[in-house]
Amino acid sequence: MRNSEKEVNELYAKIFTNTPKRLEITIPDYIGEGKVYRTVTKRGIILSTLYFEFPSGIEIRNNTSEDFIYIWFNLGEDIYWDTESTDRQIILKHKQAYCTPGAGENYSLHFEKNKKYHLRCLKIPTNYFYKLIATYFNWQEIDTYGRDFLRNSSFVSLTPRMEQIFYELKEYTQFQNGMGYLFLECKIHEMISIYMAEALKMETSTMGKTKTSQINAEMVLRAKEIIDNQLAYVPSRSQLAKEVGMSTSLFSKTFTDVLGMSVHAYIINKRLEKAASLLLESEMTIKEICMEVGYSKSSNFAAAFKRKFGMNPTTYRTQMTDGSIIL
Repeated sequence: MRNSEKEVNELYAKIFTNTPKRLEITIPDYIGEGKVYRTVTKRGIILSTLYFEFPSGIEIRNNTSEDFIYIWFNLGEDIYWDTESTDRQIILKHKQAYCTPGAGENYSLHFEKNKKYHLRCLKIPTNYFYKLIATYFNWQEIDTYGRDFLRNSSFVSLTPRMEQIFYELKEYTQFQNGMGYLFLECKIHEMISIYMAEALKMETSTMGKTKTSQINAEMVLRAKEIIDNQLAYVPSRSQLAKEVGMSTSLFSKTFTDVLGMSVHAYIINKRLEKAASLLLESEMTIKEICMEVGYSKSSNFAAAFKRKFGMNPTTYRTQMTDGSIIL
C-alpha cells in the first residue's frame, strides 16, 4: 500500500473509533485536500463528516461492527465500495442516502482522483435503535421496522429537509454543556425518522387501523407519479381520480391512507421540496422557480416556503450554499 494511502486509512480508522467525543482532522497537503469531523452524542451515536479530494486514486479499507447501524449520506461525487461478503458493488450516487446494519465485515471505499467527495455518516448503536423503536412504536411497527428495515439495506434520495437538518446540526455549538447534546440528539432523531419514513413508504402504507387494498394503493401511486412529473400544472383532484380510474371520494381517502397526507398537502409539499432543490442546484431566479413549481404569485410562494423551511427562498439559497456547514 502506498504511504499516502496508508496514512489516509489510518486517519479513517481513527474517525470510527469511540473516542474522543469530538474530533477534527485535516488531510496532509501531500496526500490531498480534505477535512474530517466527528461528533459523538451522549447516547453513543457517531456523526461523521468527510470532505475529500485526492490527486490520485485512493482506496480506504475499514470494517463494520455488528453493534452499529450505518446511514450514509452522499452530498458530493458518486462513490462506490465493495464488501468481502458479496461481489456486488455498491454505488452511492449524488444526493442519495444508504442504510445498512453492521455485519462485522471488511469493506473498501474507492475515491477517484480529482473528484470532490462529501459524505456524512450516522453510526447508530443497534441496541439504542431498538430502544427507540420499542419506545415510540406499536408491536406491528416494531415488527416491520425491526425486521424489514434492518434486514434489507436501503437507498433513498436526499430530501431538502434532510439537507436542512445537516445545516441546522451545527447550531448545537451555540448551547452550553448538556443543552448542546440535547439539541444535537433531537436533530439526529429527526433525521432518522425522516430517513425511515422515506425508506419504508410502501411498508408503512399498509399499517394502522385503515386497510387499503393493493389495487387502490397502486392507483394512488400512479397518481403520485402524475403529480411528481408535472408539478407546475397538476390536474385537479377529480381529474387525477378519473385518470387512475377511481371515484373522487375513494381516491381522496386512499391517497391519505397510503401517503399520510391529503392530495392538496402532498402537492404543496412536493412543490416546495422541488423549489428548495432548484434553489440549491440551479441559477434560476426566484420568480422562475416560482413559476416552475406551479405558483403564480411570488408572495404566495415565499410565504409557503417560509412556513415549511423557516426562512424565505433568498435566505435559504444564501445560507445553504455558503459552504460554512461544519460539525
